[in-house]
Amino acid sequence: METFLKWIDHGLLSMGLSSATSHAVDNYLAILIAFLLSLLVTWLANRYLIPVICKFINHTHTRWDDLLLNPRVLRSLCRLLPPFILYHAVPFFSADSEIPGWIDIGCRIYLSVGFMALGTSVVKTAYTVWDTFDKLKDKPIKGFLQVVNLLIYIVTGIVIVSILLDKSPVHLLTGLGASAAIVSLIFKDTIVNFISGIQLSAHDMLRPGDWITVSKHGINGTVEDITLNTVKIRNFDHTILTIPPYLLVNEPFQNWRYMKESGSRRMVQTLCIDIRSVRLLSLEEVAALPAYPLVKDLPELQPGGESLRSFPDRIVNLTLFRHYVQHYLAHHPIARTEDRFFVVRELPHTPQGIPLEILLFLNETQWEKFEDWVSDLMEPLVALAPDFALRIYQQPSSADFGSIGRALEADAAAPGLQRPAPPTPGNVRNS
Repeated sequence: METFLKWIDHGLLSMGLSSATSHAVDNYLAILIAFLLSLLVTWLANRYLIPVICKFINHTHTRWDDLLLNPRVLRSLCRLLPPFILYHAVPFFSADSEIPGWIDIGCRIYLSVGFMALGTSVVKTAYTVWDTFDKLKDKPIKGFLQVVNLLIYIVTGIVIVSILLDKSPVHLLTGLGASAAIVSLIFKDTIVNFISGIQLSAHDMLRPGDWITVSKHGINGTVEDITLNTVKIRNFDHTILTIPPYLLVNEPFQNWRYMKESGSRRMVQTLCIDIRSVRLLSLEEVAALPAYPLVKDLPELQPGGESLRSFPDRIVNLTLFRHYVQHYLAHHPIARTEDRFFVVRELPHTPQGIPLEILLFLNETQWEKFEDWVSDLMEPLVALAPDFALRIYQQPSSADFGSIGRALEADAAAPGLQRPAPPTPGNVRNS
């Protein structure tokens, strides 16, 4: 190489250039050769070395090395080769033992950016590895990794500024400490959301895949992603909502995850019974009811039964219906009454009648199937109420008013029916 440089020096001097100019040309030529060599080595590593390493890793029995040493991380490592090659190749090709200052600064900045890219690649790989574990994949770690990335960016920025200013990073950190109030004001939302994310994760309040409800903000859907600044939720109407994590810490929200994990979901339904249809029935009238085959074997109807405590020979039809509903639901295969609360009760009377409320847990948590089972359980009860001489309350509709109108017209048109004469001043008694 020295012979090559001397040959170039001799050629430049023979062209009439000065010794200083010839020396400068030699240095720039050495830098160009070192730069081209670094590009060549980097290209060869990306083109041939990385595929060989990936092929070797794929044949190992462990999986973590496939994820940790993936092509993205290996390419980030290859990007660190050019500054190292320049550092060693420039003095080798040049007559000077030291590299120029601008190359030194450029290489150090390039190394800083390269290590930043390598760090972010490792963080992304760590998230991929974390997601492969079944016990950990539903933990919201993405926000923490974003904080790590943010710290990597901040440290890289401080290092680059210290290189450009030729100052120690410690001095810059001291200056940042003095302006901590301004920094905290600028990153206020980020800091608040980060602390909220830690609370959500530490207390296991929220995971990706959870079904949550926040009525105040119209949120009713599944959590898709939890990041540093936002929680992404897909509503059941397929709209996407993004809210800050601190909103879920400061305000109450309903998480249905534990309902799914328990394997049961509560059904709350109400039948409003027309109070005018509630009456006492004798045992003979009970036997004449269309619903008697359904209730004849109920323990409450046997002598001394619970339903006959008040009246030994009579029973209230609503009481009979209530006990039938309890028996019907308690023995249904979809009902879960062994270890769950179950009751059929009357609520205080309302203008809409007597509410008969049913609280029952079903062995179904999927929303579509759960609603289908609720309908299958309630529809027979509505249809069977008349068989107990009961009426389900319903507010009058236009059809009801039409029937009343037709009945009045029929009464008016009936022969022999005389309407009372309208009052006149003569037959009105003065008070």
